[in-house]
Amino acid sequence: MAVPDLQAQLGRAIEFRDWAASPEYERGLPPAQAIERYATYHEDRSVMRRMLKTAASEILWDLPDRALIYVPAPNLEGLAMTGELAPRRSARTTVRGTRHRSTMTFLGRRLEGAKVFPMRILPSDVTEAPRASGQTTFEFENYARERLLRAHYGDYQLGGDVAMMQFVSDSDRFDIRALGRLAAISDLLDHYIQTGEVMHPGVFLFNAEGSSGAEVHARINSRGGRLLVESANLGPHLLRALLLVATMANPVTGQELENMAINDSIIVENTSDTILQDEGIVTATERSLRDFAREAGVANLDIILENLRRSHEETEGDIDGSSEARP
Repeated sequence: MAVPDLQAQLGRAIEFRDWAASPEYERGLPPAQAIERYATYHEDRSVMRRMLKTAASEILWDLPDRALIYVPAPNLEGLAMTGELAPRRSARTTVRGTRHRSTMTFLGRRLEGAKVFPMRILPSDVTEAPRASGQTTFEFENYARERLLRAHYGDYQLGGDVAMMQFVSDSDRFDIRALGRLAAISDLLDHYIQTGEVMHPGVFLFNAEGSSGAEVHARINSRGGRLLVESANLGPHLLRALLLVATMANPVTGQELENMAINDSIIVENTSDTILQDEGIVTATERSLRDFAREAGVANLDIILENLRRSHEETEGDIDGSSEARP
């Protein structure tokens, strides 16, 4: 007669206890019945406890002030959360447990400026990384890091290296023609910043001409479709400024924009702590918009403004910021 594995039985009992103590809508499938599934249960739990202890110490005491934290949802249909960690010298707080741990309290470090957004707007580099790593904490790098920064801070400048601009569609359908126009105008602006030469947008749609370092990423299959433009220069900021000009309540013509540039009456201001944080970037964007409007020519400005306006209307687009013409 086989001797029962009491440790495995205890592990199975703990799993069933925790499952039964959960609210019915959170339970999901019951734990496995097969006793062999729990042969290493306590060793696995011990490893996980050590990992959680290390992660708790890292978050509570080691991570730097204002580190951006990303908390994923359990699945891609849920909401992710981001926020900045409070300073290490700040007071810790206590957090009440949930479900069968509701009688327990845990030590916590405040998360400031928290934001929530759908998991589905994030690339797979972000949504799959924590699961693939098997770690309780994970540090993002490169493109995934930039996308998380964009999701939390909006349009921003990452040091002197990467500028980003996002255009969000509120329509059920992100018109492919709008995508083509925005991408072509983005390339036109990037080429202008690199070379000082203004070209017709059609060149970037149909001919392999011009020099563009901009990258355009798009997710266009549903409401909330997004176009993300990133570059190592001011191109995304200039595109955003022109989008804001093009979508004013009272449309501005190419001639009017050129006149404003000639009369030095174009003003770009930063009214948010989380957008264009470096005032030097704001000044540079204003100067680039003014120079471009002076040099592009009325015909090109009319084409650019009209196509930006059409793209905005067709996609019911949303851009961070606002614009107005003052007397």
